[in-house]
Amino acid sequence: MKKNALIIRHADRDKIPNGEFGGEIMLNKKGEKNALVFGGKFKKQSINKIFTSPIGRCVQTAELIKKGAEQNVEIISTEILGAPGVFVHNEKLAGKFFVEANLETIYNMIINDISIPGMRDLKTACQMLEKFVTENTDENKLTIYVTHDYFIAFLEYYYYKKTYENKILVDFLGGIKF
Repeated sequence: MKKNALIIRHADRDKIPNGEFGGEIMLNKKGEKNALVFGGKFKKQSINKIFTSPIGRCVQTAELIKKGAEQNVEIISTEILGAPGVFVHNEKLAGKFFVEANLETIYNMIINDISIPGMRDLKTACQMLEKFVTENTDENKLTIYVTHDYFIAFLEYYYYKKTYENKILVDFLGGIKF
């Protein structure tokens, strides 16, 4: 018996303006097409559930994956995957810092164990996320988790010591198998 979890970034969206969270930015046409095609790769694999961040582009991605896979699978929205997410323990403090700093700075601070106002340390957050994924992934079925680039980048660093040197942390629909 084996558990299969796939943690992915949402599909393509337009650029988020500097100084904004971008929570209202949905998938662009390319993202819609890519999510549908991505889902089509799972037509012959049984998907248990799709968990998603409540941010609209993540929900859209989950819905299009479901449609592409042609499976009647439950989609569950959870703040653990974003808005605010498992890495944030105080949304007000973390939100202020996120608007003032760029993602590259935040990423480097987290992987170098530098405290950020309102955010959990890397080990604590990754262990919480691992527990959530383990508890919600059924054996012999695939469970998909749709989230954001920094979630995956933090997980990749925590588990594999993979680092990113540029502003693009994880490609759209990129992710890790857990």
